Amino acid sequence: MLENFLRARAAIERRSGSLLGPHLDSFVASLSQLGYARETVQKRLRFLYVFDRWLVRRGLALVDLQDAVVNNFLEEQRDNGRLGYGDPQTARDFLDHLRVNGVVRSPEPVIDDSPLATLGQQYENYLKKERGLSPITDIPHIRP
Repeated sequence: MLENFLRARAAIERRSGSLLGPHLDSFVASLSQLGYARETVQKRLRFLYVFDRWLVRRGLALVDLQDAVVNNFLEEQRDNGRLGYGDPQTARDFLDHLRVNGVVRSPEPVIDDSPLATLGQQYENYLKKERGLSPITDIPHIRP
């Protein structure tokens, strides 16, 4: 699939042999299915190559790839004036792609058992059960 978006054989081989390489074809295929323009896919591939090199320089493996690592990379790119439009979304989309395909683990859900969260949950239950609030209604203002 990379062949459809990269012309130079050397660029294809570099990306295929990189840390993220084994997952680029499936990621590009998903972008293509979603109707992304050729130039957009190429831009995303360039960004992911920079991300790949950054991971390698820090000695990180795919198992280390989590939100905090992505955020550190994006912050460094921003601080150096190298963060382009759409780059944060590309990083998050790729991380989601790896999670969906079982390559990296999804973060454990945070369970908030603080008194305020408990009170908020009790109030939400009251609104639903006693006051007949529709289950489809979202109540974000009562959650801490």
